[in-house]
Amino acid sequence: MNIITRMCRYSGVAKVDRLKFRIPIGTGDIAPEAIAKDRDIASHIFTTSSVMLGLCLTIVSIMRGQQNAAMFETIVDDIIAVDALIFLTSCFLSYTALRIRHKRRIHQIEAFADWLFLLGLTGMGIACSLFVWSIF
Repeated sequence: MNIITRMCRYSGVAKVDRLKFRIPIGTGDIAPEAIAKDRDIASHIFTTSSVMLGLCLTIVSIMRGQQNAAMFETIVDDIIAVDALIFLTSCFLSYTALRIRHKRRIHQIEAFADWLFLLGLTGMGIACSLFVWSIF
């Protein structure tokens, strides 16, 4: 066994045409850099949706503590509670996209998590509009 064969075996490089092509072992046709680039959106959705989940839960707990809750404030409270569940689902889906290895499934789960995240943001916008309208 020569030194080039040993280096190829331990470094994860397949010996093809005198080391011109580097093929990562265990990932099929997908290079690790491509997988990392595809998971970039999922990592952003994961962090942002978890922050938005905490924000929704904080708003719900503050609004529940008030004694004089008007009609719109209870509707806003319900909308934000539903948004918390939407952000939680988006957080779980983006975590799943980070853990999966199949590129096609990553894109499908990531797209659904992104869609849910945008739905949650829309709900937050509606809740904020109703809350401001109830003040004035």
